Amino acid sequence: MSIWKDLHYSVIGMLEFGLFGIPFVGANICGYFGEAEEQLCLRWHQLGMFYPFARNHNVRDELDQDPMADRFSLDFRIAVKKALETRYTLLPYLYSLFHHAHVNGSMVAKPIWAEFPNDVNTWDIDRQFMWGSGLLISPVLDKDSVKVNAYFPDCRWYDYWTGHPMARTSQRRYITIDAPFDQIPIHIKGGAVIPTQWHSQSTRFSRFLGMGITIALPDLDFTDGTAIGDLFWDDGDSRNTYEYRNDIFARIEATEDRISYVADRAGYDDPYLPLIQNITILGTRKEVYQVFVDHQQLQPWQAETTETLYNLKTLTLYNVDITINEDHDIDIRYI
Repeated sequence: MSIWKDLHYSVIGMLEFGLFGIPFVGANICGYFGEAEEQLCLRWHQLGMFYPFARNHNVRDELDQDPMADRFSLDFRIAVKKALETRYTLLPYLYSLFHHAHVNGSMVAKPIWAEFPNDVNTWDIDRQFMWGSGLLISPVLDKDSVKVNAYFPDCRWYDYWTGHPMARTSQRRYITIDAPFDQIPIHIKGGAVIPTQWHSQSTRFSRFLGMGITIALPDLDFTDGTAIGDLFWDDGDSRNTYEYRNDIFARIEATEDRISYVADRAGYDDPYLPLIQNITILGTRKEVYQVFVDHQQLQPWQAETTETLYNLKTLTLYNVDITINEDHDIDIRYI
């Protein structure tokens, strides 16, 4: 139903199906029966972009509820467009999660306790969830709310939208965070590597556009400082590409000083494979001096350091242009 209560229930249902071994799941965005008011439909689109299976669908003879329906405002359309573009940007990460679900039976969208089983505070959380091990999603599930009371387990977290780290004092606590009408709260777990891609009108076109990697360093005072992730890539259409090795699978390991990209499988060949253009490292501590990509030094303008919070910085590497089907090493030297 197009009611706020069912918006919340859809999270519970999605997580239950993941536990049952059915990862490709998602409710009808904006509800199937009833008239979805604009605010509900907006918040449902923002949540729905993080359903593993996302679609806006309702019963015949109900009012239109697609983003371009005449009854919705321009602000609504702009906010929904932002949510859609976020999903398209994160598709390489989502597609890689589905690869792991196919090969290992792992969950795509999963309860927080599945990532932090020893944290008893996570055991009854059903208003937040994770995508894999890297992204924490805290949707707005109540009418007129522009804040979310979100729980943050014990590790470093970064705001997806700003790259700013959360304070250490926020760990293992509920924190009230802003959730304006045009944005859903998303946080990146320290230690995660998130592959991304420029968005387009459809995956047919976006798959040829430049890619990026976001590296979220863990708390460097309490860990070995390594972030780990991977990327799975194939033609996006054929079946059994993994079984026939017609695919690309790369492991990515990163510290503050070095990024290792290892293509364990490179059976899929395409003259139009995208390049990894930009790399963003969250949580560095020093000013960069030199960067070498496969022993070739980047120009000074290709490495930019920006201040964030708590004496941490964000390092962005531009136009590195590395292939996704070959091994690469990136060495970073600091002042």
